[in-house]
Amino acid sequence: MTSRNLHIMNEESEQTTFHNRRGSSNIDLTIVNNQLLNVPKNWEISAEESCSDHNIIKFNVRQDIDHNTEYNYTGRRYIVTDENPKKFDSNLRRIVSMKFCMGQGDTSNPNRVLASQVEEANDMERAVSLLQKAMILFCNKSFKQMNVTKTVNHKSIPWWTEELTLMRKRMNALRRRFQRTINNNDLRVRRKNQYHDGKLQYQAAIKREKFKSWEEYCNLTSATNAWNAVYKLASNKVKRSQLLSTLQKPDGSLTTDFKKQLHTC
Repeated sequence: MTSRNLHIMNEESEQTTFHNRRGSSNIDLTIVNNQLLNVPKNWEISAEESCSDHNIIKFNVRQDIDHNTEYNYTGRRYIVTDENPKKFDSNLRRIVSMKFCMGQGDTSNPNRVLASQVEEANDMERAVSLLQKAMILFCNKSFKQMNVTKTVNHKSIPWWTEELTLMRKRMNALRRRFQRTINNNDLRVRRKNQYHDGKLQYQAAIKREKFKSWEEYCNLTSATNAWNAVYKLASNKVKRSQLLSTLQKPDGSLTTDFKKQLHTC
């Protein structure tokens, strides 16, 4: 790993990445190269049940930006009418004059003023953040916001049920109770057995619901079409997109785009 400039991102934790009845260890590693060394943040081993001997590893992937102020822009939509652009233009000139030009300079072309703030800025991230906040202020003063109700698409996992949700919560509770029992060995063994028994029941319930969902899907397909999606899945005739990986060139370096891959071939 050292010779290939790779780095382990695992951090110290009270939990381990692997655990079963025979023991536990930190066998699972999160590895990055030099280019991604500062990208993963908040690495941790999740206490959530994974239905596996290997625990879930969580981390954020983000660039280093100014985190002093965080905004949630999810669901921000505006009602735009024919009269709004005129009001927007008026607010834009006024706020550009107040926020950026400090009452001085020419604001006849606010786009030019905003662009110059980014071009002449020493701290690019701060300039972009300031521009973003200014644009949101323009829109809030010019348009009415549309009420957006967040909806959850449960169709992404068609076999998931409320019973499985309750079982997962119970599994996480049994897991936490077992892990927190340290001083009493007899009680720890008893809670460990309760946790593993509950885990087997949870896994069996997931398998049962998956099979039930697949059976319902097969029954809903047309019986008159013998070459439907069920047949293609069963015969492994579903076409999947092929992802091209990098190739090693004669000098030992790796290709970076499709044209270089063709040239190497």
